[in-house]
Amino acid sequence: MQCIEQSSGVSGELLRAALDAVADASITRPEPDQAEVALRLIGHLDRRGAAGRDDHKTLRAILMSNGRVDEAAADRAVHPAADKRSFPARRPLNRQLDPGQARFWRWHVGGQLLDEQAIDLGHSMHLVIDASPGCHFCANAVVDIDKDPMLARLFKHALWISRPEHGLAPAYWSHLNGAHPTHAMPGVLQRQPVG
Repeated sequence: MQCIEQSSGVSGELLRAALDAVADASITRPEPDQAEVALRLIGHLDRRGAAGRDDHKTLRAILMSNGRVDEAAADRAVHPAADKRSFPARRPLNRQLDPGQARFWRWHVGGQLLDEQAIDLGHSMHLVIDASPGCHFCANAVVDIDKDPMLARLFKHALWISRPEHGLAPAYWSHLNGAHPTHAMPGVLQRQPVG
């Protein structure tokens, strides 16, 4: 973090490379401070007048992967993206989690609303699949599971989860979720330990 604060002698290209590295790490090696590091990097680029549309898109992806949807929406309001999609409304759970529960967001029928849900992952065994509607391997797996009665039984209570890709664009999820409602992929907007 200190090297970011002393970045006046660092080129914009290196700051941008650091921002890209944080984006990669937020997917493969998530850490709680990545969003703050990204905000500082983009701040330095902005003050130099060197931050472009793609840099802010990268920042928003990092914010989204850390569950900071409101900050991502605020950044897009100031630095408009090429597409004008709005972030979906979110309806929170409005209760404390019980021990062993984790939060996730399920697309509401119609696709413009995310309902927060809780699942007990702290007791017994659960099948949780980290998937993506845009991944052809995931889509093929869903088709194979639906065709095979034994697989269908094994995956009946599985929880398919997906990270907030494509800025939470409803159309991205609606096709796969509509075609395979028993294997719908809800979103995980915040990483948290199950206590």
